[in-house]
Amino acid sequence: MISANVIPQNTAMSSVLLPILTNMNRTKNLYGAMYYPPMVTTLTDWKLAHAYQIRMNAAATLPITGAAVVPETTPIVLNQTGIYWLPYYRTSPMATATALATISGKYLQIKDIQGRVYQPPFSMSLAQLAPNNGYIIRMKNATGTLTYPANGAIKSSASQSVEIMDPAVFVRENNITSKTAFIALDINNIEDGDEIGVFTEGGILVGSSVWQYGMHGVVVWGDDEYTNEIDGAAEGEALTLKVWSKATKNIGEVSQIALSDMTTNAQTFDLTYETDAVNLLKGAAEMDNNSKQISISPQPANSELPVKFGVAPEHEVSIKIFNQAGKLSFETTMSASSGLIKLNTSDLSSGVYQMLISVGDKTYSKKVVIVK
Repeated sequence: MISANVIPQNTAMSSVLLPILTNMNRTKNLYGAMYYPPMVTTLTDWKLAHAYQIRMNAAATLPITGAAVVPETTPIVLNQTGIYWLPYYRTSPMATATALATISGKYLQIKDIQGRVYQPPFSMSLAQLAPNNGYIIRMKNATGTLTYPANGAIKSSASQSVEIMDPAVFVRENNITSKTAFIALDINNIEDGDEIGVFTEGGILVGSSVWQYGMHGVVVWGDDEYTNEIDGAAEGEALTLKVWSKATKNIGEVSQIALSDMTTNAQTFDLTYETDAVNLLKGAAEMDNNSKQISISPQPANSELPVKFGVAPEHEVSIKIFNQAGKLSFETTMSASSGLIKLNTSDLSSGVYQMLISVGDKTYSKKVVIVK
């Protein structure tokens, strides 16, 4: 993704892109217009307030000459909620929050094509904005006007950057596909240094991250339609999350307690891929296969819910039941020395719930269905 901090002398795309035409595949804007001569030339002019995605067949340098943009007197009007492809006008890098200070609180997320995201507190991997780059910003307010600070007025502070660790187990190669989504995570029973992996139904790793300060989320890569291989998730494809424990070196599952679309705050139920989606998943990491020894039967339940343990727990059992919105609906602590406990669920309405069962230092997640 590219942008410019100068106004081209000739704004015609045929002129701006002429120096790299032999190495360029195609260039497009957010709205689907494309410069792909001679077949498609619907993208006719370079717009200063736009960023562009460009696909190259080989490396090249694009010189753009013209009048310099004065950042502090060149506002960018962002008067609709949703996505913009954002240019960067300054001649030096700047910390992301500082560069976007005039629209603070009005945007949900900004990301780049390399998969770096700035969305505190879930991700701060996009620590700064830099010249010549373009960015994807999602506005949540329709009254935004972005004005960048003047060149040289504030120095870029590398010390403010958050060092984000790369996964060592859930490793993706050739991950840049130009399409991404983001899953913000609120997960129980996970420790710093543990890894999150996102997989498709076919078992393809399409996203990963290390749980750490500055990264409580994961970028998911979409499939690149211009390549022959499957290198990301397809639109609408179901996704599952796994977790690798740094302490035990085991791989477990991430069970879903609640899922919501952060752009609308609407509750959803199935985690699927959609380009530029921003979801919040609340869940629990299950690192122990002993969860298979815990059964909840019969189901659907009515006013009583039996929980059976293959091995009777030595400790008291703590149980929490969450509804589909992630709200705690039931909580108790009791002995299960007989290997069986019966929960009084008469106050719970019909629906699908997620149950967290804590035994000692282990927590297991089970789905519960109640019908009245």
